Amino acid sequence: MMRTIGIAVAACFVVACTVGEPAPAGDDTGGAPDARAGGGGPDATNAACKVAATTPDLGPVTPLATERRNQPGSQGTRKYYVSYADSGTARFQIELWEQLGGFAGGPVVAGTYPLTGPDADYNLCGACAIALGDPAAPTPQVYIGTAGSITVSQVGLPGTTLEVSAADVTFSEIDPTTGALKPAGCGAQLAGISLSGIIVDITSGGGGGGGGGGGGT
Repeated sequence: MMRTIGIAVAACFVVACTVGEPAPAGDDTGGAPDARAGGGGPDATNAACKVAATTPDLGPVTPLATERRNQPGSQGTRKYYVSYADSGTARFQIELWEQLGGFAGGPVVAGTYPLTGPDADYNLCGACAIALGDPAAPTPQVYIGTAGSITVSQVGLPGTTLEVSAADVTFSEIDPTTGALKPAGCGAQLAGISLSGIIVDITSGGGGGGGGGGGGT
């Protein structure tokens, strides 16, 4: 299944806010690529990289959105959750896809899920950590978490609370069209973020769901 990066205005994923304000085709390697053109690791001084090389623990943050959506191509039979918040010019997004990655064979349930194997691959992940550089741009820079972990503390039906966090995440840039890791792409580190919000159901009739996957929103 090829996923669509969920960043279109129609998918309600382009919002200009910051943390603290009232706010595949790819390789299944599980390893981070070289984090900057030229090699060596994440580089905050590289103007081509739109997400800071390191972001400290952001702590509890009120998400800009907490949604349950249809998985593309599922005709509404499978769902995924998305929650995200902005920090500076970057967006940090957590997506939880039932039946995939750490949730293979079942629904999204509470637990801690390492970002390895399928969960480090944009097109295969069930527990997905995503970063968007310059998210309001027509084509934001997209990263997938290739190390670290996601913890789901609470999850349920629309109208209930989704509580999820990510810790010690290493992000690696991906191609925004295919979801494949860029061999000489940018990289970034996020020490942590915790998101808690009321789930809103976004289904629009059971077709594909707007956007998805490990990017997007």
